[in-house]
Amino acid sequence: MSNILSDVKLALGISHGKKDKEISGCIASAKREMQMAGVRVVDENDEYTATVIKTYCKGIYNYQGEGERYLNLFEKQTAGMSMNSKYNTEADDGTTD
Repeated sequence: MSNILSDVKLALGISHGKKDKEISGCIASAKREMQMAGVRVVDENDEYTATVIKTYCKGIYNYQGEGERYLNLFEKQTAGMSMNSKYNTEADDGTTD
């Protein structure tokens, strides 16, 4: 199991593996949404990026009935990332992920 998957499951309070495929899809969607918002470097090993991915997943899963709040926060986080040179320029090797 990838580190980001276990981190998201922990954030959602899920300890079993029954939803691993679904959660992995949510993580992939978060990354795609970030890219569409202008974040060119989406490195799930980056602590802030991982936090933003968890925020998105909490929104999708309506964590504690606060899904809309989490999705609004995700939009603000990705907007900020898209304006930060750490996240909006290609990596040295020419990749964006």
